[in-house]
Amino acid sequence: MRKEKVYQRKKNKKPLLIRLIFLISIASLILAGFLGLKREESDLEYKIRILIPEGSGYRVVANKLFECFDTDNEKNITGYITGGEAAGFAGPLEVGVLVDKSGKILDLAVVSNKETFSYFKKVIDKQFLKQLKNKTYKDQFENGKDFDAISGATYTSAGIAEAVRIGVQKIAVEQLDLKVPLHLPPKIKFGIPEVTLIILYLIVLVGIQTRTRIKKTIRWITMLAGMFILGFWFTVPLSINKTNQFLLGYWPDWHINLYWYMLIFSVFGMILINKKKLYCNWFCPFGAVQDCMALIGGGKIKIQKKLSTIFTILQRTLVWLVLLFAFYYRTPSFLNYEIFSTFFALTGTSLMFGLMAIFMIASMFIRRPWCKILCPIEALSDLTSAIRDQIIKLKIPKI
Repeated sequence: MRKEKVYQRKKNKKPLLIRLIFLISIASLILAGFLGLKREESDLEYKIRILIPEGSGYRVVANKLFECFDTDNEKNITGYITGGEAAGFAGPLEVGVLVDKSGKILDLAVVSNKETFSYFKKVIDKQFLKQLKNKTYKDQFENGKDFDAISGATYTSAGIAEAVRIGVQKIAVEQLDLKVPLHLPPKIKFGIPEVTLIILYLIVLVGIQTRTRIKKTIRWITMLAGMFILGFWFTVPLSINKTNQFLLGYWPDWHINLYWYMLIFSVFGMILINKKKLYCNWFCPFGAVQDCMALIGGGKIKIQKKLSTIFTILQRTLVWLVLLFAFYYRTPSFLNYEIFSTFFALTGTSLMFGLMAIFMIASMFIRRPWCKILCPIEALSDLTSAIRDQIIKLKIPKI
């Protein structure tokens, strides 16, 4: 009788402990977000000092707008400096611009950005900023006309150009009393990725209602379509960095980012509605890559239950850390270990390429090792499912 009572107490403690860990994790993320907002309040004046011409002084003339003058003659205005902010791929970026009295850009510098380091480095290494020097307030800063975006970093390039346009036109209007050309909002971008996503979901909805053999065939069709179209062709697999961007409130312009709105809200919305992981199980690009590798090697090795539990804890702990750092530093990609871009875009550090190689080899013998060990989307899906249960059933699901 005593043994049964002790066993019952231990059994009851496990859900209670899981509930406590869950609540502490959520509370820590909320606290990190609050502290991050306070920390982000930075001084633009300090950041743009690098743009002050040699031998010039400066003074504040308006909010985030500075006037440069000759130190020998303060009445001799040499230019104006301000910051323009626009959306990059992972969040807002701010560019400081130095503009002369005719409205021409003399110098510029990215003073703040949330981009993944490897993509931002690509833009800087290709000397993209030089394309925007000597542009004027009259330019529209259109890709293909006023500048050429860096391949593989189109969103970052366009974001920088848009921030520069906003900055130079702000100076033109507020200080130079110049009439700037009307800037039309971007047209809605609805192309192959968006169409593919809709078609894939329709096929999946048919697939989950069919018989086993046909279901397997349909699943392979959707997986291969996701891999080649969303992965290799457009390189738009779902990532924790993109998800973090939305969680941080850095919502990009929906006109040119409709795909991401469709993908993120459908993936996590579906889990909130019925707990189904349609993206992961039916058309995740990297999941398809692992399935293909399993065909080569057999993929018959199973991870032991105890080891699987350890990997689950590791997976969720890493995602918690990623979210914690992202919220505190207000940077979606502050801590990044995803290998999606490394594989599909061949962009990343040596460490990321090494990690990718390990999991590619492992996926030949173990079915979807990345999904089971490190995939942050898997852990985020579990977190979404746990929140759903907390809201609906007011309890934390068993692990």
